[in-house]
Amino acid sequence: MKAMPPKAQKIFISYYISQYSWKETAKGLSLTVGAAQKILSDAMIKTFGIRMQELRRIGFQQVTEIENYLKKKQRIH
Repeated sequence: MKAMPPKAQKIFISYYISQYSWKETAKGLSLTVGAAQKILSDAMIKTFGIRMQELRRIGFQQVTEIENYLKKKQRIH
């Protein structure tokens, strides 16, 4: 989570840790629900991508399959 931008961290904490609804989370940060979800989604995809690079660097074998899934998700957004 520390690899995420500050706004994405706030959304993550509000929604997942504090268990506020998407509506409450978005309102608390002066965002729309869609914007809050997009910010968090993009940050999570980027963060997982960075972690996959680290795993590839140390020789983890299943990284390609996970990376292909993440790339497909990015094209959808």
